[in-house]
Amino acid sequence: FHRVIKAAGEEAADEVGVSGVHPEILKLLGALKYRTSYGQNQWQHAIEVAFLSGMMAGELGLDLDIAGIPVTEAANQDGDTLRLYSESCTRFLLEVAPEELAAVTARLADFTLTDLGRVTSDRRLVLRSQDRQLLACALDDLRRAHGSAFQG
Repeated sequence: FHRVIKAAGEEAADEVGVSGVHPEILKLLGALKYRTSYGQNQWQHAIEVAFLSGMMAGELGLDLDIAGIPVTEAANQDGDTLRLYSESCTRFLLEVAPEELAAVTARLADFTLTDLGRVTSDRRLVLRSQDRQLLACALDDLRRAHGSAFQG
């Protein structure tokens, strides 16, 4: 079981492009694969946070439109909330360079694909659902909010 945990930690580190991670941290990260909080897998969440942190560190922006993410409507939940917080074992996120998009799309023609947005140079995170803006925030504001969570 310890090998499985370590392998999951290594997989997460590889996915976000980090090397030289201390073995104890890899074990802790790998153990998250088997933990959930409010229905969200903590291992996948850690990977998503790593990508967001990388975006902030790289000073790049992101413009996303979540309207194309398929969800099953539920009582007392609007579709956008479900799109933002739902988990799916069949949902994968790919980052594709614009010049490679046609080739990747052709290669994956047998699968349902949704274009969620673009990496931008304007240092803002913009989250939309069709014409409705859900969030627009400067990376500096995100960085400040993230840092304040750890201050007393």
